Amino acid sequence: MDLKNSQSCTEWVQRQIGVQLTWAILVTAVATIVVLYVAVVYQRRKKLPPGPWPWPIVGNLPVVFGSQKHKLAHKYGGLMYLQLSQKPCLVVWTAAAAKEIFRKHDATFASRPSMLIFYILTGGRYRNLGFAPYGPFWRRFRRIANTQLFSPAVHASHEPIREREIHSMLRVLLEDSYKGKPINIKSWLTSVTANNMTMMLTNKRIFEIATMFLGKNFQVDEHRKRAKEMDPNDTEMPDDIDVLLNTSLDDGDWLADRDIASLVVVRASLSHLMSQKSIELLNQNQEVALDILQGLMNAGTDTSANTVEWGMAELMANPEIRKQAQAELDAVVQDRLVKESDIPNLPFLQAIVKETYRMHPSVPLSQRHESHQPCVISGWEFPALTELILNLYAIHRDPSVYENPDKFDPSRFTRNPKVDPLAGNDFYELIPFGAGRRMCAGHHLGNVTVTSMLANLLQCFE
Repeated sequence: MDLKNSQSCTEWVQRQIGVQLTWAILVTAVATIVVLYVAVVYQRRKKLPPGPWPWPIVGNLPVVFGSQKHKLAHKYGGLMYLQLSQKPCLVVWTAAAAKEIFRKHDATFASRPSMLIFYILTGGRYRNLGFAPYGPFWRRFRRIANTQLFSPAVHASHEPIREREIHSMLRVLLEDSYKGKPINIKSWLTSVTANNMTMMLTNKRIFEIATMFLGKNFQVDEHRKRAKEMDPNDTEMPDDIDVLLNTSLDDGDWLADRDIASLVVVRASLSHLMSQKSIELLNQNQEVALDILQGLMNAGTDTSANTVEWGMAELMANPEIRKQAQAELDAVVQDRLVKESDIPNLPFLQAIVKETYRMHPSVPLSQRHESHQPCVISGWEFPALTELILNLYAIHRDPSVYENPDKFDPSRFTRNPKVDPLAGNDFYELIPFGAGRRMCAGHHLGNVTVTSMLANLLQCFE
């Protein structure tokens, strides 16, 4: 072998050794990183509930968006830990687990996480009853909502509004049915719930909203002055903006002018009917366009309509149950239209509503809660800023609570009528409006709206 060939062979061997050495270093580095990652995650998860193993960076997001997520409860139990990217998250699958958390740690998980969708919906201010973090603002406004916006007196005063809207749309349904026209029940239900909410919030029906308060020169001081000058003996109920204008917070402060102005802007944009002028106004006032009452409007429209639609679908699929409910209505109401005052005397109808809540919660997963301090639940240690999600769909179909949980059977609640979905802190097997401090503020309004609409549909149509 000549010298040139010998040198080439030596160089080839050296290159191969270099490549192998590079791969060895690379494999060793990757293996070291993997071992360190597993060790760190293992040490962290020893103090946390069971859950699927997280991937680096993305955590358990592939599991959350996967098709097999409904099987996770059977594998991991009532409390499951997820890592959403780098965010710790506790998912509750059973009524027993929900009871333990809200009985002992309600205040700890009473806040909301800072999420992009909340930031967009509130214009970055989180001045919204549903999205605001737990603190002075939320506590003050929740107290106003409970005592003045959704108090028993205000709720009763709006009964004629609810009755009028239901009767109005019943007439439309009857006319269309006589003419043989197809009926879009979802559209009707949404119209009723939207009109109910806008009448409560603004004393106007939804089709009148688009023409209200579109002027750019609207002055909050003028509206505040008008509210203060209202005759206390006036029989007309003030709308909720008047209430807010006349109500100070606990520290003696009033809602800021920009917050009041935002109420006016939302009056002009509560529905798809809003005009181009109101859209321009929203674009010019993004900071104030998304406000406190927007959350009330959003929460009180589609949710109730969807629930009644599901209830009607189940009754159409179960004609024996429908006939039993109609017989109860005929016996109690007889020859007049059903009223809200009849509801306590209609136990089977109430059971149907509860069973509809159970099988078809308006939101299968609750809004996210967030802890503001570390806590220990069932021996597991959770850091601050842990998110909490209630899987309402799974809780309402908990086989340890409900026999044949996938069957629509209102009689389960006639046998156990004490279960109250409005209690919030007593019956965790049925929590369609949530539980604890962050329970939906308008749960009584939502429940009576759903029950009344369903009762009228059952009474008037076969």
